[in-house]
Amino acid sequence: MKHLWLALMVMTVLCACGGRSHGDLSRKLDSIARLENKERLRLQGIMVDEDNRDPFEIFFDSLNVQPLPLTCSDTYVTYTPNFTPMADAMLVYLGIDDVHDARVIALPENSNVRVMLISGKPSQEGPITMWLYTLGLDYKVVDRLRLHVAKTGEGDDQATFYITSDFTIELENIDKITRRFKRDVYYIDIDGKIVKSEAKTNQN
Repeated sequence: MKHLWLALMVMTVLCACGGRSHGDLSRKLDSIARLENKERLRLQGIMVDEDNRDPFEIFFDSLNVQPLPLTCSDTYVTYTPNFTPMADAMLVYLGIDDVHDARVIALPENSNVRVMLISGKPSQEGPITMWLYTLGLDYKVVDRLRLHVAKTGEGDDQATFYITSDFTIELENIDKITRRFKRDVYYIDIDGKIVKSEAKTNQN
């Protein structure tokens, strides 16, 4: 309730000033939201410094870095060697609301784009899944790509992925119904978007 009153006070002051724009109000409310998020992170034991660094920036800079190239397997997705547990509050801070029991590792920096792998479950009872996330210079999520879903039975798809040292991402899969092999290739553009390369995608 105290946060609501604080937001209302900000709105009242801005309206009284008359000349302030809707953008000014949005920035003020964003600042309040950031303060609330930082307090929530502190309560969960996540380090937040006082010189206005983004809490996720601090967390990201502390992560282990996975060297490239990387060939993935069920073992890698399930046991996530050198990954760091990721608190739910940190996921919420990034706007990620569909990953549970998350663990994360950074990849080498790609130009001005930061890249990480997150392993977790899409639901509380779901299979372990791995995603690749890209982040901008502001440490906000730009894009993501599902890389792998761990097998839960003999009939599951046979899937794997490969990431080269220049961040070409290759996904390979044998469909459990058609038994056809499919290979999709992606790259990360300068803005951090994950783009499918149609010329390199093939299906046999």
